[in-house]
Amino acid sequence: QVETQVETQVETQVENPATLNPDSSKKPEFRPPEISLGFIHFKIPFKRLTLLNILDRTDDWMEAALCVILATTTALSGFVILPLFSEFTIFSVCYAMGMSHYSLLKSPQPDSSSPRHDFNRLNAFTRPFWFTIIACFIILLSRVDISGTNMYYFYGWNWPMAKIQTFFLDVLKGAIILYPLIHLFGLFPQVQTLSIYLAEQINIHAFGGSGSPSIPATYFDISRNAVVLGILIILGYFGNFSGFLFNLWIGIVISMSFLNSRLVTDPFLLVQAFKQLLARKSKIPAKIQIEKFERDSNNYPIQRLVVDLVFALIILVLATGIHATTFFDYLYPTPFFVIAIFTAVLGFFNDYILPTMTKPWPFKLFQSPFFESREYREFNNKDSPNQIMWFERVYTVLGMIQKVVLYPLLFVTILTHDIPILITKWGLITTAVLASFVALKMFRGQFSDPALRWLTLSFCLVFFGYDYARFSETFSVDFFVSCFIVAKLEDILLKIYFILVYIAPWQISWGSAAHAFLQPLGIPHTVLCIFQILWSSFISAPLYPILGAPLFFTSYGHSTKFWERNYKTNRVDNSQVKLSEALEGSSSEFNLNNLNSIFYEHLMISLQKALHSNIEAGRFGNVGTGDIFILLNDKLTAMLHIIEVSNGYCTFQIRGMEFKGTYCQERELEGINKADYSENYDNGCPCYIPGIPNFLTLPDTWVARWACWEAQNAALMFKTYSIGLNPAGSTINSFSMKMILIKYYVLSIIYYLFKSSSLESWLTDPIILNHVTSFNKFHADCDPIFSKTIDEDYDDVADGISLKSFENIYGRWVRHCLAEKTKIDGTPSLNAENDGTIGTPIFNLSFALSVLGRRCFMSSPFQNPSQFLSRYYTLFKGDIRITSMKDEFVLADPDIMNKVLVKAGRMSLRLFQDHFIGEDFDDYENLHGMLEDYDRNLVVCHESDPQWRTSILAEVPTMLSFRKTGDTYSEPEYGILTLTLRYQKFRAVKLNRECVRGLWTSQVQEITYLGSKNSERGSIQQLRTVLRNLTNQCCDFPVGYPIFVSPLTTSYSSFWPDMLQKYKMPEFFRQLVGKLWQRSDPKDGDVKK
Repeated sequence: QVETQVETQVETQVENPATLNPDSSKKPEFRPPEISLGFIHFKIPFKRLTLLNILDRTDDWMEAALCVILATTTALSGFVILPLFSEFTIFSVCYAMGMSHYSLLKSPQPDSSSPRHDFNRLNAFTRPFWFTIIACFIILLSRVDISGTNMYYFYGWNWPMAKIQTFFLDVLKGAIILYPLIHLFGLFPQVQTLSIYLAEQINIHAFGGSGSPSIPATYFDISRNAVVLGILIILGYFGNFSGFLFNLWIGIVISMSFLNSRLVTDPFLLVQAFKQLLARKSKIPAKIQIEKFERDSNNYPIQRLVVDLVFALIILVLATGIHATTFFDYLYPTPFFVIAIFTAVLGFFNDYILPTMTKPWPFKLFQSPFFESREYREFNNKDSPNQIMWFERVYTVLGMIQKVVLYPLLFVTILTHDIPILITKWGLITTAVLASFVALKMFRGQFSDPALRWLTLSFCLVFFGYDYARFSETFSVDFFVSCFIVAKLEDILLKIYFILVYIAPWQISWGSAAHAFLQPLGIPHTVLCIFQILWSSFISAPLYPILGAPLFFTSYGHSTKFWERNYKTNRVDNSQVKLSEALEGSSSEFNLNNLNSIFYEHLMISLQKALHSNIEAGRFGNVGTGDIFILLNDKLTAMLHIIEVSNGYCTFQIRGMEFKGTYCQERELEGINKADYSENYDNGCPCYIPGIPNFLTLPDTWVARWACWEAQNAALMFKTYSIGLNPAGSTINSFSMKMILIKYYVLSIIYYLFKSSSLESWLTDPIILNHVTSFNKFHADCDPIFSKTIDEDYDDVADGISLKSFENIYGRWVRHCLAEKTKIDGTPSLNAENDGTIGTPIFNLSFALSVLGRRCFMSSPFQNPSQFLSRYYTLFKGDIRITSMKDEFVLADPDIMNKVLVKAGRMSLRLFQDHFIGEDFDDYENLHGMLEDYDRNLVVCHESDPQWRTSILAEVPTMLSFRKTGDTYSEPEYGILTLTLRYQKFRAVKLNRECVRGLWTSQVQEITYLGSKNSERGSIQQLRTVLRNLTNQCCDFPVGYPIFVSPLTTSYSSFWPDMLQKYKMPEFFRQLVGKLWQRSDPKDGDVKK
């Protein structure tokens, strides 16, 4: 209405000039619209922009309908619970209701609970949603009368349900009273965050699952577990846990737990794989060209599913048949406890002692690992990946024995013994539900993540077997509870370790004056911090330092993935920019981060192929859900975030950092790379322990322990590109070097001219033919840019480049290329009419293109090296501009520039590099063979060319480019970039995951909610003990600034036949699995019958 009235007033004034204000400096007075509702008249004294400041604007009818529904539920639930409050608390409830209602009109932007750093529409629904949920629970607890319910005796405690009901009711009332403060500090997550968080917690602690890569994946995993749970409850209830149905119940538990642990949780991977399988089977071509590594990864779920279904069926039959015997009845009690103690001791050795002894600093007491890999002492091994060592075979075989034999034996024995006891105490229906949950948690957990099962088993044996033996609720229920307790104790220890390291006064690095001021305030904060540690560990929420200072506060519960945004870094190349920007040079040329991001993308592919195989071999130590590593070598520094770990696969995400980062990044990387305590070993140190030469000194031991990171492996081999960047300014800085480069350029022009399949059509083109036949034998090009200092074929008599001088230098090469073309292609017409001598069309065309090519990057014979490199860079990226009328003949077919001149300019760089290693280019036979080999196996192009990315992902062995670096305020620098595909050594550093989650949460609060715009804020300054700068750099943009963020990627273990052969399994078993694998492997467009 406001806009309509203002536009009407303006149109009226324009139509009637008499109404125009004579004083043009005065604006027309705004009259607010008047609204009449019967006898009520009121005005809206707001303009449109003013209204937008207090009201949100949306065109989505679903969003508007949801706002109406939430406003109604908030009002009704608030009206119902209002009589339960009195005095001032009534005002608090009304204030919470008003806040919830107004957030639907104007969403809080930004919000303390928002996981996103931009406009988030879900902020409008958070407050009314939580108010409605809490009010509904208050209504439910206040209306349900359980005063007459009997007390439950559980773990030695009497649980009075009436008091528990009163306690939770008081807690919920307090939440409503403190509702504004709760949202001020961001203690309640948003709806989307809550859904994935709750689903993930239920999947982990109730069903023994792992982390969740997405909301659909989590609910898909829960739904299939719920189906199995329903089947087990029905079988247990109607079979009364006896007879054949009980045997079948055991078989289904084991087989389905195995199958669920092997099956990927993301349903889109399975759907995509099935679609591709059907497309290949029906010979339907795919609409989208899928790269090789993606196509192979899509085949893995199908192959795994077929093999796993066969194994699950075998497990079902074996488990059901064995349980039908009386074998498990004789295993309790003495054999059971003997096997349990043996399993715990074996797990302690295999999952703690053995991985620790392979670390660079075992137990943080020794200088070098007790068990070294072959690559540990090598500088770089480019021939093969990590060789499998004997201790890795031991680790894998012992892990398989625990997973396949010992734990199933223990769990089946104890379930057989405990279920009759549970039926006597709780009844049949309760036991059917409880036993099904416990069994799924046991078997699914030990199949998916058996690394900490020995610790859970030990805790259960000691705590419930000796300390509180009289309060035990059977071993199976005790184990279920112990899994939750051990997981939370691990979180508590990690948080305590993070806080102690972060606030240690002898190694604190204050990022700002505020940090120094807040340091003493952390002392009285200790008691509150202890309570926060317990609460945040219970709800799996990060504990973050406020503004990076040593004061900590609890956030809301986060999922393992933490960052909810799904994206991958898009690399900018010539296919995504305008032609003018590609030719003139855009900012992407100077943006090294955009150019270097492709190497992290290739690292992601290498990790996809080899990560889980390395995890199975124990090279990353014990890897669990949410673990975070830093992989680094001399160029690449990437953060590896493990989202999901299961039986035979893992899901991960990598975040690449800048090659040459800030001062803080360099200091922290220096701290990692120089943390080789074997170099600090000094027999003269007073802390040296005599007689034990492999021990660290006490200062080094102290430094190694007071850090939230630990080197896990110093010799991981991954197939990546070795990056060599040599400055071109120091190489091509003299006239002799320029002459060599120009000579190789002319040689390459002649080679590509004869190699082109369009040569015959060019020679028959009238425009080109008229131009080259107009040359007489005394013809010379006397362009001033030619000089005898840089042109080897310069003619002093003609004062330029003449046909005769060109024939003296390059005539033999022209005739050699002509002979090779005649030999290969069999073109007698060219050989008959053009014998390659001076004056023939083919020779004259070679001469014309050679002088044209030289004019492309020569503006003056005495130009400085920077100008010379700039013109050469322009030629290298394919920008050829005709500046002379003598060269306009080439416009008859512009393909000459791309097929001959540009390719020759790029190949000349390769030849220029080879001449430094003594290659003999005077032997034209050798030169021609070398050019053919380079043209076939070497990729030379500009980095913004789409071919560059395609070649890297296709793993071309050798690549070459010419890079321009610098910025708009300084003189650009040029370098020769050489890539060689090889196995490179990486160092893996494991971070304290609670430290990383806490620092990430701190940055989100500071940047998103508090709106800090200080790029040099104290919370991101370097702190080596927690790697604060490296960690914060990996946050999502704009909170952090990673140059590459990969999508969630799934890495599968080695193919079953390869894995069985690798670990020397029996030949019969290998052949059986190999045949199953081959039958499920769709290749060449057909499914094998």
